Amino acid sequence: MPKSAREGALLTLNDIEKNKAYSNLAGQSYYKELSKQDKALMTELVMGVVRHKLYLDYCIKKLSSIKINKISQSVINILRLGIYQIEFLDKIPPSAAVNECVKLAKKYEYEASGFVNAVLRNYLRKRDGILDKNLPFEEFLSIKYSYPLWMVKRFVKIFGEGAREFLSASNQVAPIFVRKNTLVCDDLPQDKFSKTDLLPETYVLNKGISVHEDEDFAEGKYIVQDAASQMVAAALCPKKGQRVLDMCAAPGGKTTHIAALMENAGEVIAWDIHQSRIKLIGDNAKRLKIDIIKTYEKDASVYDENLKDSFDEVLVDAPCSGLGIIRRKPDIKWNRKEEDISGLVSLQKSLLDNAAKYVKPGGVLVYSTCTLLEEENLGQVEDFLKGHPDFYLCEINLPIEKPTLKEGYVNLYPHIDNTDGFFICKMIKRC
Repeated sequence: MPKSAREGALLTLNDIEKNKAYSNLAGQSYYKELSKQDKALMTELVMGVVRHKLYLDYCIKKLSSIKINKISQSVINILRLGIYQIEFLDKIPPSAAVNECVKLAKKYEYEASGFVNAVLRNYLRKRDGILDKNLPFEEFLSIKYSYPLWMVKRFVKIFGEGAREFLSASNQVAPIFVRKNTLVCDDLPQDKFSKTDLLPETYVLNKGISVHEDEDFAEGKYIVQDAASQMVAAALCPKKGQRVLDMCAAPGGKTTHIAALMENAGEVIAWDIHQSRIKLIGDNAKRLKIDIIKTYEKDASVYDENLKDSFDEVLVDAPCSGLGIIRRKPDIKWNRKEEDISGLVSLQKSLLDNAAKYVKPGGVLVYSTCTLLEEENLGQVEDFLKGHPDFYLCEINLPIEKPTLKEGYVNLYPHIDNTDGFFICKMIKRC
């Protein structure tokens, strides 16, 4: 087991590279022997290196006399840890960052310890001018903010010069938003939570509070859920006694929000294609004291004729490229490929086509994603409406100022709204 935060971070980063593990899960087994302070530092180091990997590797390539593909993975990760601490962590003296990384090298790659020392000290000397400011705009942004070039090109197309602000915001540690469970309590304690000016049930968890050690969490008084995600059920606006379908429900944040808005009266049908994730919905519902949710392992892309015109409201929170939640899941930068997009668009179309048949005449259909791409969002909706003239866009009532709410859809962005990047659209089926 690791004896320090840096050693735990190194072992975790090695696991991520070797086993393609997710950064938020990979290091859990290494936490056991660490203090609370070291756990926090280890998390900062792992997530920071994953966020800034492209820039860190750019620096290694510029400074190393050995080609990066000839350097062992452990040494690369030690160098990444060192450069990250020097460049991004003000509270750690650069000399300490170098010395601790050399110690790691001596333990895990002894013969490379001198090389690690040389590269990191070289970075200390050259860090201010290491990034070539004469690079083409998109390539410069790609390296500076550590995003694949194809993503940067997409974001520049959406935001223009504002892509800088989006990329920077998506590299920040996101606030931990929570949703108050209105079935259990009227308010959350001010010593743990800060009220927001978003939805009435939206709060921010104060720093230093551990969710899994909090009795209010155990008692079902709240659920961790980003503010943008909370706005999806609010846009759907389900009513007490209705029958609602959540077609892609796990892990259940939106599903349980729908049930809470229905005052736990009516029926919420929740589908997911993975049995393990179905369990998450059930666990959340039980903790939140909700008993109107019925879960089923089901492939929502396969139409069920028995459910035609069966639901007052249907939510399609579709699988998507996830480019709006990179600040929470930086692995998306490196795991998502541009060629994935067409397959996702095809799946989303299939889900919407099926959802249209499940909605009763006069009923509501909400489509949402946690991405920014036009072909997955408004473009998808426009194609749907062309093929389904029995549906029309409906104004969304949310306590935020967005002109497109009246047009029936809204885009939310981390650098503008301080939420995850989301798209939400509301449609009505004609009677």
